[in-house]
Amino acid sequence: MNKFNNDNKYDIILPMDKFKKDLIFGQKSEQYIYDIFSNDPRIEVKTERNQWKHTGNIFVEYECRGKPSGIKVSEAKTWIICFYYNGLIEHSIIFNLHWLKHILRELYVKGVAKKINGGDDNLSKGLLIPIKEIVK
Repeated sequence: MNKFNNDNKYDIILPMDKFKKDLIFGQKSEQYIYDIFSNDPRIEVKTERNQWKHTGNIFVEYECRGKPSGIKVSEAKTWIICFYYNGLIEHSIIFNLHWLKHILRELYVKGVAKKINGGDDNLSKGLLIPIKEIVK
């Protein structure tokens, strides 16, 4: 594999250089996950059960019984959404909450995220979002 050096001449990247670069990148990711689970108590875990599998959507609450709730009042730094199907967790997605709020606003403005009533007895308001739009 070749790349340009500062003189616009090609340098050869040895496989070990690529391995070291990938290793450093992987270690940064491992540290990020370690920090989330061991050092930062500001984690909020949400659960999606069964319906997501058929609709491809998630529901993000922002109000309940006329009061701000959910994402609107969360002090978390990290949101984890666990996707259950038939009683088992199939997967989970970890979000930086600041980024998630940003993308949800963007999707709402574009008309992709829709305001709906949901939750127990439809007492909550939230956004219905296609999962594929937040994991691009």
